[in-house]
Amino acid sequence: GLEAQATAISTLQTRVTATESAITSQSSSITALTSSLADKASVSAVSSLITRVATLESEFNINLLLNPSLSSNDNFWDVNRFASGGILADQFLADRDYGAVPKPAGKHILYMQTLGTFPMGARGISYLERLRCLPDTDYIYSGWGAQDRLGCGDLRIFFFDASGAYISEANVYIATSGTVYTGGTDLANWKRVYLKVTSPSNAAFMQVPPNLWSDGVANANARWFDLMLERAAPGQTTPSTFNRGSVA
Repeated sequence: GLEAQATAISTLQTRVTATESAITSQSSSITALTSSLADKASVSAVSSLITRVATLESEFNINLLLNPSLSSNDNFWDVNRFASGGILADQFLADRDYGAVPKPAGKHILYMQTLGTFPMGARGISYLERLRCLPDTDYIYSGWGAQDRLGCGDLRIFFFDASGAYISEANVYIATSGTVYTGGTDLANWKRVYLKVTSPSNAAFMQVPPNLWSDGVANANARWFDLMLERAAPGQTTPSTFNRGSVA
């Protein structure tokens, strides 16, 4: 019954927490447990553990993001909208395959736009759910991006300690000079951008949101597809070929 399931989840939670630095291989058993649960709250709890285990157990070059290709919905990519510098949360759009915005064949995009005119430097973020991370570990975050003007879109990584307190962040822009990369159906008009970062020694969590900056002109927008977060192999400096990972 649900009581037994709750006990199983609680036991698993304790094991994951106690052995996060050296956890082995629990993903398959957790996945099997998920299929046997009917209670949505229990399913949610197990899904959260799957994410934590997959992140900690990850081999190199496996995509750690949930729903990275937005294949059927934008789950996990619009968990929380954050806005600053004059933009309110309801004046910032983040949506999958918004309207008739053109995109490469077979791809689904995360479309982000300010709804109006806002001061230079105002921004909106579509947060992905917070993920567990390992300290002093190299990660590469990448995605194919496009924007309607220079300097509007970037990928950003935030690190937090075990208490959830902010530590630091890093980012990379689609482009701030030269080619704008305006998107469309031709892949040549998109740019795969990426950054490699080493997590701080006290890092326990990370968030990897696409970020949209206002340039002071109405309706700034940026678009993304095939987003990927991977643990970098020794000596690796560029992203691997996109994959949906083991938890996609």
